[in-house]
Amino acid sequence: MGERACSTCGQVWLLTSEHWRTRDLKALLSDENKSRQCKNCRAKRAQSRRKKYEQLSKVKTYRSEYRNRPEVKAHIKAYNQKRNQKPEIKARNAEKKRNYLAIKREELRQWEIENEIPLREKKMTEQEIVATNNYRAATANVEATLTDNEWLAVLKAFDFSCAYCGGEYQVLEHIIPVSAGGGTTVDNCVPACYSCNARKRDMLPDELDDFQAEVIATMWQHLFWVVPLENEDGTN
Repeated sequence: MGERACSTCGQVWLLTSEHWRTRDLKALLSDENKSRQCKNCRAKRAQSRRKKYEQLSKVKTYRSEYRNRPEVKAHIKAYNQKRNQKPEIKARNAEKKRNYLAIKREELRQWEIENEIPLREKKMTEQEIVATNNYRAATANVEATLTDNEWLAVLKAFDFSCAYCGGEYQVLEHIIPVSAGGGTTVDNCVPACYSCNARKRDMLPDELDDFQAEVIATMWQHLFWVVPLENEDGTN
């Protein structure tokens, strides 16, 4: 019966099941050039791994308990709010969100094509959209002064795209919801897609996250100073 040295401790052991695992013993008997760990070294390595796992578990438990403390949560929230106000962080987050939405829109488009789902089409003309939203605002006793030419000018200003994500325009969106006192006026209406319209719901601008609030601030500035409103005769 032969002998072989352990690859870790260097101790020479007889080739028996007392010192080697069955799998290692078969490998050593079949090839003289192979090296394996003896049972003692494997047991020590397993014990070391168990201790390391236990230590990591303790660290994870402590970290979780620490971060769930009220004062720590408040500190982290204050730090993140301060950090997110930095211009470079705002720009980076806005870019990440635009890229994410673009990827999701493309994935949805591919899924619709693969499953042969017909694209959703607008069921109303722009004139009907304006009339419907003016009626809705008047029923809610808020201002309803949006004209067809004003709405067309807003659409041109946003290039017939969603004011929030830049996607396909699908619905008229009130920046301040009608339920919160916002009227159907040129300075309160922007084009949006179904997804952004549903995500915004009845929230006010100051209730949105930093990116959306920044977009809305830009929208208002754009509507007040840039949008060229056409007269009823079609001239600027």
